[in-house]
Amino acid sequence: MGSYDQRNQEIEKLQTEDVFCETQGQEKEQENKRAPHSDRETKLDKAKEKMTSGWYAKRAKGCYYGSIVPLAMGFFKMYVYKNGEYSWETVINAYVGGDAYNFIINAHYVIAWFLLALILIMMGSCFLICYEMAESREAKAQNTVHTVGKAV
Repeated sequence: MGSYDQRNQEIEKLQTEDVFCETQGQEKEQENKRAPHSDRETKLDKAKEKMTSGWYAKRAKGCYYGSIVPLAMGFFKMYVYKNGEYSWETVINAYVGGDAYNFIINAHYVIAWFLLALILIMMGSCFLICYEMAESREAKAQNTVHTVGKAV
């Protein structure tokens, strides 16, 4: 009879060890799934955390507000011009002696300033598009979490 009890105890011991080993194996598998496999993945995860919808909104505002300065400079070059006939008079947006040459130079400046403003406005619009995409992605993620929570 003693050998039968010893055998049952050994079987129970082995079964508990197997369960313990299985749970440890499952925990290790879960850690491996959670753990990044390379530095590149950790960098990508950090970049994803950094580029939330708020990040895009801030950049869009910065681009739109930043486009005000080039627009103002462009209009200043286009509408403000004073070429004094005498050397002691104040000269505004005049570079050479002839008016036609100064107008041509100022026209090139206007084109450059407006182009810079246009680029900033387009960048801001792209950031707004990315903002909307990030918002919808975050909303979908929250909806899936809520639906899973409701189903349980």
